[in-house]
Amino acid sequence: MKNIHLIIACTMVQFSVCAAVAAGQEADELWSDVQNLVSSLKGGYQPIDDKQLAVAKKNVLAATAVAAKQLDGLPEEEAQPRAEALQWQSFVKAVAESTPDLAELNETLIGLYADSDGLEADHWLDLRSKLERYMYLSQFAADKDAAKRYEARVNLLSEAVTTATTEPRGPATILIGRLLGWFDRHDQQLEAIGKIRDHFSQPNLVLTVSERMADKAASRHINRTLPVKENILGTKIRGTATTTGDITIKLLPDPNQIAAQVLLTGTASSENTGWNRGVRIRSEGTTSIQASKPVFFDKNGISTGRTLVDCSTTTHIKSINADRQIVEKIAWKKACKSKSEAECIANQLAEARVRQEIDDEVISLVLENRQKFEKDIRNPMLRRNTTPRSFLTSTEPERIWLRMLQANSFQLSAFAEAPVDLPATDVAVQVHESFVANLSEGLIGGITLTDEGIAEKIAESGREVPDELKIRDGTDPWSITFSMSRPVSVNFDRDAVLIVVRGSRFTRGSQTVTRDMQISARYKIERTASGLRLIRDGDVNAEYVEQGAESIGDIAVKTLMGTKFAAVFKEEFETTGIQLPGPLAGKAELSLNSFDLGSGWAVIGWNLVDIATEVTASVD
Repeated sequence: MKNIHLIIACTMVQFSVCAAVAAGQEADELWSDVQNLVSSLKGGYQPIDDKQLAVAKKNVLAATAVAAKQLDGLPEEEAQPRAEALQWQSFVKAVAESTPDLAELNETLIGLYADSDGLEADHWLDLRSKLERYMYLSQFAADKDAAKRYEARVNLLSEAVTTATTEPRGPATILIGRLLGWFDRHDQQLEAIGKIRDHFSQPNLVLTVSERMADKAASRHINRTLPVKENILGTKIRGTATTTGDITIKLLPDPNQIAAQVLLTGTASSENTGWNRGVRIRSEGTTSIQASKPVFFDKNGISTGRTLVDCSTTTHIKSINADRQIVEKIAWKKACKSKSEAECIANQLAEARVRQEIDDEVISLVLENRQKFEKDIRNPMLRRNTTPRSFLTSTEPERIWLRMLQANSFQLSAFAEAPVDLPATDVAVQVHESFVANLSEGLIGGITLTDEGIAEKIAESGREVPDELKIRDGTDPWSITFSMSRPVSVNFDRDAVLIVVRGSRFTRGSQTVTRDMQISARYKIERTASGLRLIRDGDVNAEYVEQGAESIGDIAVKTLMGTKFAAVFKEEFETTGIQLPGPLAGKAELSLNSFDLGSGWAVIGWNLVDIATEVTASVD
């Protein structure tokens, strides 16, 4: 037995060594290929010719005409502030010139990047993209030193790749992304640049959710009573129908989208009274219900398909009353004779009623979530040009998948997959550190956050505002303007995470400091019985990026930022279960199942746990 254990152990060691060697070889091949592609760029400067500029300008003019038409179609109270914010009249006049003033065009371009409702519309996004391209090409075409700048950037890229070969998670890799974006913007060697970027295009966020989790989150019991107003074979029927049943979720395998059936299984019981030529008929009916409606989700949002309903109705006539006995007898004979036909019609009406009910139920839910998705996620990302480069969704028989590549043309993603597979839990996520840094540039780069804003956001999250961040009379107001480059970043290492916030402008009372500063905190992470404990390793560190002489004011602002962010980055955090909203609120939570941190990746898995079960288990 001992020999068997020894053989197994040796085999596992050999496998691990082989895997490590293979991974190292793949990395070496990647960097070698990248360096060869960079070498092919040397001497490859491509001047911007008049034809390219003419086509680019023609595209801008066409996009301007479309946007102008849309603007003219808006109500005056919407059109005027939009035109003023974009300096529209000046822009239209300037762009029509044979040689437009780029500085004047830039004022409108800045306006098109504003986080203002409505600028996510296709015509504004199209104008922004084409205008930006025309401006970059015009500027590059007019640059007498363009060829020299090209070669200088090729050399910089080559040096960055050489450095990144041994330090793949360092500043050199960030510089590679910036340089690739420069070549893209100026239409230089796009094929080779694309091939280089392909080496750094692993999805940097992978999320998977089990069918069990999806079903628990969406399923619910219904018990609904509605009035019945129908006409069957000339008989006017009034009454009530009570529908009881369960709504559940069943995943539909689909390689291109998240797809699920919303299923309703239940029974409708009715108590009705019908009138026909002075005859009153009391009846009861029972309808078994099977209904389904498909729901889909992809990069374009949420949509639905056709509702299918299958009902089976049986009726029982309780009584028939008329003024004369002979009329009652005739009515009973007619009712019994037409019972099958009446049940068929009642069944059709029941199917129509159920179809309307499930459509109202699902469409209401879809509309609510679609509006929330568009308002809180999609539209702000479109306005700030930070939509994912790739957003892939798929469905397996028991699991849904989301694979996202968050990176613009000046950013890179992961160059290798996560070293740890996703666990088979109810919810699991793989997130690469590039996802956080890349997304933060689009969402908060250049944004100013005041002391009041920070306190409000903490309060809105349901947490108590720390003493150091509370607004008090007699204290100087302060603010931070986040850097355009990597305003927030994280480094995932073995059982530790480094969080860095970068600012470019700071205020304290009437004082303003415009120097880049990094504010960082490192946490060690421990697994607990119910979650994770993050313990800060040392003090919060606030330092200016460029070393040099610091005035008394510089030191005061730096000290203030360190103190304020020490209240944000507390000495210790402890996580337990993740509380869930909606139908599961107070009933179930996500309990940590697995956690792995390292090589730039965080891989986490949670299982759905009933809260009552957890409490009972802890008492026992």
